Amino acid sequence: MKEMRDELLKLNKLGPLFVKYIIEQNTELQTRAIKVCKFDNIVQVLLGDELKQDQFEFMYNSMKVIYDSPLQEHLINIYKATDKTMTEVVIPEIVAYKAIMRIRDIQLTKAAEIRHEKEKLERKGPQEAPPEETEEQPKEEVKEDPVAKAKLENDPAYLAEQARLKEEADKKERETYGRFWVWEGYFNEKLQQKFLDTAEMLKHVNEHVLQDVEDFILLKGFKGMKMDAVKEKIEADRKQRIAHMMTGIKDQQERDRLAERHADFQKKREFMNKFRPHTSFWNLFDDNIIVDDRPPHLLRQGANPVLAYCDGRMEKILENITEIAVNLKQYEKEKWDNLEKRLHEVFEFDYKIYLDELGVGKEGADAAPQ
Repeated sequence: MKEMRDELLKLNKLGPLFVKYIIEQNTELQTRAIKVCKFDNIVQVLLGDELKQDQFEFMYNSMKVIYDSPLQEHLINIYKATDKTMTEVVIPEIVAYKAIMRIRDIQLTKAAEIRHEKEKLERKGPQEAPPEETEEQPKEEVKEDPVAKAKLENDPAYLAEQARLKEEADKKERETYGRFWVWEGYFNEKLQQKFLDTAEMLKHVNEHVLQDVEDFILLKGFKGMKMDAVKEKIEADRKQRIAHMMTGIKDQQERDRLAERHADFQKKREFMNKFRPHTSFWNLFDDNIIVDDRPPHLLRQGANPVLAYCDGRMEKILENITEIAVNLKQYEKEKWDNLEKRLHEVFEFDYKIYLDELGVGKEGADAAPQ
């Protein structure tokens, strides 16, 4: 767009004696106009309406979970790697899991609101009941005229108004809770019930185990690596991110405080990781009222949600996530691949900035501070 605007300004500056206003004869303007149209087409495909914008944002946030993990380099190199686990498994499964969790969270929020309103009414006590109707004053029953109803239902103005009201109600709900079916158009609608069933099952899973599900999916990206190598990779990534935080801090005392803070975080993690559901310790959370003083989650190399429950619920949940992920990836493959590719370009750009800030060239990514 900038190139086309510059070309038009150039035409205006040169004046009518020195330029070709007939676009068929002005190859430079023609080339730039075609380029603008191509970019506009990409934008319309990716962000042409509110649904597409929500899908773009959701996919970005899901892929950022991977980018912010020790799989960062794996994500950047997905189109160079011969192994396609990242594109075929990790990305679709993270997106599928987050989409199901969105449904679960919306349902839980609505249920909590209903429960809150019910409790509020109970605290107020019994309300005075309206006077009962007497036989002398019977309530007049309004009978619906089927002919008038049929006529109304075929009235374009009435239908348009009903559609407008529904859209307003849907928009208000989306603004309050988020979009329920965020991947509308990307999956076979026959799978809707599987989304709902899995969301219901996830309501009966411990918070620690929910985090283990995400970690379990991410760990698939280290396919072929031994456990010790994965552990080393996680630790190297942790140290590199701390080094990146320090790049903008000049004061040595402040740098020392940051290093000490993250060393304390790591001690807390190592202690608390021993007391999780799979070791028969439930709900041991850091409940520090200062949220920023709680250690941020770090990928656990041994995360396995199946170990926490013996009734088979986690096996079924993971099976459903995989099935939904495959459908998301394959049902509208061209659309999915295009969205993934465009977002990959965003992360690729961010990664170059990240390495520059670390003082590491593209060729030296593997030699970043450990």
